[in-house]
Amino acid sequence: MKKINISFFLNGEFIEKKLDPESRVLDLLRDTLWMKGTKEGCGDGDCGACTIALAYPINNKIRYIAVNSCLMPVGKIQGCSLITIEGISKDNNDLNLIQQAMVDQHGLQCGFCSPGISMNLFALLANHEIPSYNDIINALTGNICRCTGYEGIRDAAKQILSYLNENPSYDIVCKKLRAIEEKIKHMQSSINEGDYILAANIQELKKALTDNNDAMIICGCSDISAKTHLTKEDLVKVIDVSKVKEMTIIDKNNNALEIGAACSLSDIINSKIVKETAPELSKGLKEIAAIQVRNLATLAGNIANASPIADGVVLLMAYNAQVVIISKNDKKIVSIRNFYKGYKKTILKDGDVISKIIIPKESLKKEYHMEKTSKRNAVDIACVNSCASYIKEKNKIIDFEIAFGGIAETVVLEELKTINNNADIEILARNISQKYNPLSDVRGSNLYRSKLIKNHIIKHFAFINEEL
Repeated sequence: MKKINISFFLNGEFIEKKLDPESRVLDLLRDTLWMKGTKEGCGDGDCGACTIALAYPINNKIRYIAVNSCLMPVGKIQGCSLITIEGISKDNNDLNLIQQAMVDQHGLQCGFCSPGISMNLFALLANHEIPSYNDIINALTGNICRCTGYEGIRDAAKQILSYLNENPSYDIVCKKLRAIEEKIKHMQSSINEGDYILAANIQELKKALTDNNDAMIICGCSDISAKTHLTKEDLVKVIDVSKVKEMTIIDKNNNALEIGAACSLSDIINSKIVKETAPELSKGLKEIAAIQVRNLATLAGNIANASPIADGVVLLMAYNAQVVIISKNDKKIVSIRNFYKGYKKTILKDGDVISKIIIPKESLKKEYHMEKTSKRNAVDIACVNSCASYIKEKNKIIDFEIAFGGIAETVVLEELKTINNNADIEILARNISQKYNPLSDVRGSNLYRSKLIKNHIIKHFAFINEEL
């Protein structure tokens, strides 16, 4: 892909250069700008060594997020502020609160992973909020310390929180970085040149679709970036929808929940509307990857990726969600239960873009429970996952359905309808598990997955019966 003009701030300094928009931000930092503090570990978003902070405007406020620079195309930094480990020291070049705590509590270890850990903590604290200790520990699930030095890192977290609670006005962001926030708000955020188009609104998106019907549609790009780095394949033409304003909104409309396709998983998880109307969706999406990935990845991308084990799809299948698809001159709404045609196959055609996900008002009246079985507690793909939807009555469960991932070529739905409280759940669960012939792979054998189908059904019933 040919180089185009990209404008951004790096550690408070304005930069405008001709750059390859599909290249990795990690490579830009290390190889072009000579910022060697950002490390490369896994290269596919698992280890967190390459974590940097990204600041950008949303609703006229500046948001700071932690991202994996190994998964982020350079085109996405247009109009943003990048902060690396070299840029977080205080204005007199003293170590800031995070760096000093890591030194004091021996959380540095070999130093390879500590820059990414420090940047994750920086982004967490930069939004003027004092997190809890558990918030910090959960945020760091995406950072692997190869020296197994987590005790020192945890002690550093405690020191940071202790200081913030005693000094609530302390700003982790230095004056130099705060000073450019107003400038970021007025920078151009779109790109309309070359083969990388970053659309700012629906009108620009439809024009781009008209002119480039064969372009690849990207948003969070977490999955695509990991694949292209491994295969060394170049993207020929790209339309990036991550900044399309109309697709970044979460709202209720006619009592249905509407989630814009460009909303990140973190946007959805933290949304007050989602927490109130679809709490299991907010809770279940936390099972996907780590915070650095969730800050970029989208629910629409989880849908379009068409993985038969996608946590987001399992949840949406249970919620009986609808997918809004637009093209240059068309719009249609399709049930997600009719969206998949087979393994990694969807109804999407060239030029189609998912613009919105709708959870109907009828679905919001039901209750939900998700189960996920994986080898690790966090940052892992499921062996089998499932989500149950139901309505409780005195001695029975009505309108009962369970969506399963990891047992067939696509996520599947079992419609159990009405189950009396005295039903033999063991027999019911066994009969359902015998309907499927799951594959065997590195995450689990056929026999293991069959047992998980049965066990998940039993666990769903156990959870529901506790509430009856």
